[in-house]
Amino acid sequence: MAPVWEQARVAAAVLADPSSPSTYSGSTSIPRLKAAGIELAAMGDQSPLDEVADDLDDTEVVTFVDRARGVYQKLVVHEGRLVGAILLGDTRNAGTLTQL
Repeated sequence: MAPVWEQARVAAAVLADPSSPSTYSGSTSIPRLKAAGIELAAMGDQSPLDEVADDLDDTEVVTFVDRARGVYQKLVVHEGRLVGAILLGDTRNAGTLTQL
């Protein structure tokens, strides 16, 4: 969801009921790049060594490489939940991965 919609939801909640605690805690950033034939989307924690994935026994890194098409994809799954991804060369699944 775009940050503006998240901010609007909080603003509407505050206007509708000022006594209700509503705060904007920030938005998830998902950089996407399209430049001269390069497509890139990165989201979440892409490193299994970062603090989100501190227990490597519960962390799985799945990679897919297709050199002929120039595609690299990496998913980081921690405790059965997708926590990060990098999609390079083929970003068609970025929306689905964002929802996961």
